[in-house]
Amino acid sequence: MRESNGAPKQYKYFQLLKEHLKGDLDKIFGDKLVLPRQLEIHLPGDHKKACNFNCSFCEGRILSQELCSYEEKALSLIKDINGQIPYIIFGGLYSEPLLNPYLLEMIEETKRTGANFGLHTNGALLKELEDKQGFISQLCELSNSNNDYISISIDAGSPESHKKVKGTKQNYFSRIIEGLRILAQKRSNGFPALRMSYLICEENSSYEDIKNIVSIAKELGIDSLKFSIPYECFGSDFSKVREYKNRVEKDKGLQYETLIAPFLSKDNKEKPYIFYMSPVNQDVDKMNFQHCAYSYYQITIGTDGFVYRCSSTASPSFRMNRLGFIPENFDGLKELVKKNQDITFNPKSCFKMGARCDRVSLAINTSWEEIRKRNKKTL
Repeated sequence: MRESNGAPKQYKYFQLLKEHLKGDLDKIFGDKLVLPRQLEIHLPGDHKKACNFNCSFCEGRILSQELCSYEEKALSLIKDINGQIPYIIFGGLYSEPLLNPYLLEMIEETKRTGANFGLHTNGALLKELEDKQGFISQLCELSNSNNDYISISIDAGSPESHKKVKGTKQNYFSRIIEGLRILAQKRSNGFPALRMSYLICEENSSYEDIKNIVSIAKELGIDSLKFSIPYECFGSDFSKVREYKNRVEKDKGLQYETLIAPFLSKDNKEKPYIFYMSPVNQDVDKMNFQHCAYSYYQITIGTDGFVYRCSSTASPSFRMNRLGFIPENFDGLKELVKKNQDITFNPKSCFKMGARCDRVSLAINTSWEEIRKRNKKTL
């Protein structure tokens, strides 16, 4: 498997890892601790609910969710890391970071230390938070690099399809677009970068939906718009994942790809850069590697306050991938990073439990395995 040639640089994950390692792939499973490129923090919603949407393809439909109030520890940890992990990413396997009252403070601390931030959100509360506390204005003032980014899971091109996909009765779609409009107006020098992602399914795959969201992205000056097909939920037995692959990814994939083909960018200088991430980038039958190099790219704090091997298993449903509870300081995190970069860990132990790689970890692990075999590197 190769990373999608049509994807912009920020979606070529193995290349990003290679750059993080300064081109020295011998650091992978070497004898020295290597700090990961990024720390991902899954904030525990508002401590009452993980998310304000009910998406049909959400992992939370089948995964165990525990919400733990660990934010003060996370703030102290970000401060103690002091920019030595260059990216702090706020998102969630099944949680919405904008619900959390600590989010802005954490982003402030991230930027104070010189690190970059990433924010993965459904965007529903952007306008409301700007009205109440100037959230968007402060966010744009904090951002000083296009390595900072905000990614909106829009997943629809109209209020009607958005309600269906997100499982809501209110018109959040218009609120999200208004929030994006404010973001686009207030950011300076293109900071932070604005990304949209669009998971194509039955409810949002009309020509009108696609045409409308592309038009909106162009009007607002969004940096990129990614189309892809939803995963089968993590935690599903691989037989079910393969059935989904044949029924949806293969049967529907070509239909969806044909639908969006006229809208895709032909030049990487286009803005927005519109591209399609093929289902091959999530193919369960590519998960036959012996080692997990993803640990050099990212480590994740779940909504339950535990540190996990990766973002796609950051749920109590995958307790076997817990490395420990969120540590008091950076030295404690280093110990968990070292534990994560374990040469004896075999990802097949994940696969037996229905856990599997997401696009990022699959791209990294597959590329690493190809290089290892080509160089006859023994581990």
